[in-house]
Amino acid sequence: MTNPVPPPCSSDSGESNPNRGALVPAVPTTTPRALLGDAQFNGVMHTVLDNNPVTAIGMASRIVVEALKFVVTAATFPSVRIAPAREVDEGWHALILHTHLYAGLCSRLGRTVRHCPERPDRSATTTS
Repeated sequence: MTNPVPPPCSSDSGESNPNRGALVPAVPTTTPRALLGDAQFNGVMHTVLDNNPVTAIGMASRIVVEALKFVVTAATFPSVRIAPAREVDEGWHALILHTHLYAGLCSRLGRTVRHCPERPDRSATTTS
């Protein structure tokens, strides 16, 4: 049995983004990890760990980094409908739970990436 596909996201187009349509993130960084300070990153990582106690610290760290990549991509290409993998969605949820941090991140990226829950498309899943 496959896991349901996480819901897609949408970007709030009501916010100003000087790089709209650009092929680069609004916040240039060398790595997605650089988008958060150490305390911020560790807080989000520990939220992932709290929600998934059997997850190793290294994997939780990678999940948060992949969630940051997802948010940057969704903010940079708002007209493209994307959905993260289940594991990355867990990291995105952890980011969203840190509401002030997430709002600041989205502000720096030039748009708010909103989570749009949807029921999984059962026709796209298979069972074994």
